[in-house]
Amino acid sequence: MDFENINPPVVYESVWLIIFFCALAFIILYVGGVLLFTRKRKPSVQAPVDKSSLSYKESVRKKHMDNIQTLKQESINGGLSSSDLNQRLGVILRSFAAEYSGFNTRPMTLSELRRNNVPKELVDAVESFYPIAFRNLSEGGSPEVAVQAAMDVIYKWN
Repeated sequence: MDFENINPPVVYESVWLIIFFCALAFIILYVGGVLLFTRKRKPSVQAPVDKSSLSYKESVRKKHMDNIQTLKQESINGGLSSSDLNQRLGVILRSFAAEYSGFNTRPMTLSELRRNNVPKELVDAVESFYPIAFRNLSEGGSPEVAVQAAMDVIYKWN
């Protein structure tokens, strides 16, 4: 057998071994990072709030009444158009309903409010705000009527 024509095995440089382990470490760290940062987070633990207590309900009612009074003052001072007033009143009433009863009305449309067991006063108030919220500014309705309707919803809510 003629061994002179056979090439010896290739001798790899140690640089290639270092490059291989660096690439392997990068892939492992990348996959680990993806798994770590895309996992579902545990909800933060908050102290339970007794939403049925009278003090909680009164504090929610007072907070939203204060927000309505602030909007009323802005409207009286001329810093708020009637359409903006009505849109903000709708947001306040939906927020009040969500905090007071735990029923999330914020993302609901008017027809969804009607379909669900939402107090009629809230549905009527939000319904009265919609046409005014989309009118031209020159056609705006009475701010006093809108504010009173929002206050009535909060007062009458059990």
